[in-house]
Amino acid sequence: MARIIRDPKEIVHKLGGASAVARLFGIRPSAVLNWLTRGYLPPATYVPLRDALKKQGLKADESLWSWHETP
Repeated sequence: MARIIRDPKEIVHKLGGASAVARLFGIRPSAVLNWLTRGYLPPATYVPLRDALKKQGLKADESLWSWHETP
């Protein structure tokens, strides 16, 4: 059974840091750091991050993603 991660910072750490996660999405590391400042992950990141974590035997709590529209 996969361990469940309940902190977005731990997700980024487990996947190699802000630069590594940014490369997954073709964005700058500062954008990843902005997600962490807000305390949640954008919905479009769910599947890629879920799959990357699964490869490491990890799983993230789905409440870490913002499932609502932001203005």
